[in-house]
Amino acid sequence: MPPNTLRNHIAGAWVESKSADVHDVLNPATNEQLARVPMSTAEEAGQAIEAAERAFWEWRTTPPTVRAGYMFRLKTHLEAHAEELAELITRENGKTIDEARGEVRRTIENVDVACGIPR
Repeated sequence: MPPNTLRNHIAGAWVESKSADVHDVLNPATNEQLARVPMSTAEEAGQAIEAAERAFWEWRTTPPTVRAGYMFRLKTHLEAHAEELAELITRENGKTIDEARGEVRRTIENVDVACGIPR
């Protein structure tokens, strides 16, 4: 089966790029092709930037306790998928599985700290 061509995530939706310039994502240990990633157009980058700016102002006005709730949900998802994430990191970046597990654990710890900031 051919690898997936990745899409852009803009304004909450997955959008296929119009770019014809597509690069392979390779496992550095095996040279296995994991995916294909488009080199998005300037217009697509502009759309993503505009969406991020809009989201920033919405997020900025969200009460800290509500933000913390989202962070707790993120932490729960990271913990539930920690091993899967570590395996993905290993395949995409070439890290050892123990290094990748440590990276995921540090990420969970950082999110945990962010959860407690509003308190």
